[in-house]
Amino acid sequence: MRRNKFTNRKFWGVLMKKNYWLVSIILFLGTVSTYYMGCNKTDHPYGVYAPNGLDVPSMTPTPQSGAIEIYVSDNVPVPSAIQGVSIYLLDPSGNTFGANTTQPVVGYAAFNPSNLVNGVWTAIVPAQSVTNGANKFTFWRSTLPLTIAGAGQYAATFSTGGNSVAISPVSQTMSTGLPDFIPITVSYSENGSLDVPVSVTLQGYPNIPGFSLTNPQNIIFGGGVNFAAITIVKNTCYYQTIPLSLTASDFSGNSVMQTGASIVKGWPIPVTLLMDKTSIGGGQEYCSIEVASSLDCGNVLYSISYQIGGLDPPGGTVHGPVSLAGGQSVAVTYTAAGDPYIRAVLNYPAGGQIVGDIQMQYLSFGTYSNMGTSSY
Repeated sequence: MRRNKFTNRKFWGVLMKKNYWLVSIILFLGTVSTYYMGCNKTDHPYGVYAPNGLDVPSMTPTPQSGAIEIYVSDNVPVPSAIQGVSIYLLDPSGNTFGANTTQPVVGYAAFNPSNLVNGVWTAIVPAQSVTNGANKFTFWRSTLPLTIAGAGQYAATFSTGGNSVAISPVSQTMSTGLPDFIPITVSYSENGSLDVPVSVTLQGYPNIPGFSLTNPQNIIFGGGVNFAAITIVKNTCYYQTIPLSLTASDFSGNSVMQTGASIVKGWPIPVTLLMDKTSIGGGQEYCSIEVASSLDCGNVLYSISYQIGGLDPPGGTVHGPVSLAGGQSVAVTYTAAGDPYIRAVLNYPAGGQIVGDIQMQYLSFGTYSNMGTSSY
């Protein structure tokens, strides 16, 4: 039987003697290749992805260190720290740290993250009420971004104080059109980054039939809601000034500064004072004084007083005042004494007067004479 030369011991012995250096190099390269392919893992495009490969391990970065201090203060009447407020942090990946509590006197909560990652952190004051000495503070959720860029000490401050509510516009006019829609805006201005809720009540609005509001008179501001649009619907011939005002306080009962507004009529109301001699009989003369007004809504009253005398101007006894609406009259009776003068004084509601002097002998029976016209 013929043997294969690759299994012949004599063949390998001769080969080793003649090619000793070549065989040594082949064995060395095989050993090195086995080490690298068996000890290191690789993702290199030219390496072999196997339990071990061709790459070199990288170093893990050293965590950044540092502290973050979050302050909470009230700026009214003077800046002062608020203790007992719970605060927590969110790192840029959304991991939560805390909650920690602001300390007495200094008013801050301290954080020391094990790795102060670069990026935007968020300080959060959750909704809560805090009693701080004799004062009580109520907050809604408030957030404050804090950018970290390297190791070190960082601080952020939540503050409040000097908040206010106001009505705008502060002055406007109403029209005679019915219905008349009067728009106003109530707004809440917060100073600082701490969100303080307030309760606001609208006052001065006429509580009479024919008036209404498109929104409730009681409003809660805060939590991102700082404006309320309100329309006053005027469905009557209302002419008086509407002095709108606000009552505002935070949820702890502390008063909040407020600014009101005024709504006035934007048209003139002409008023005429008339007199008519009606009859004579039994030694008496009779006449009537009447108010004529363009605003005839049945709810506007005018005050009239009058006096009778034989002199010019009259010096007799003053009678009245009598309240009359437009189109109504008051009867005047006196003893005939040479056609005396009558002085009538009309006071209209918004201030101002019409004074009319007339001698009865010049009056015609059953015909009203104009004793004066004015507007308000």
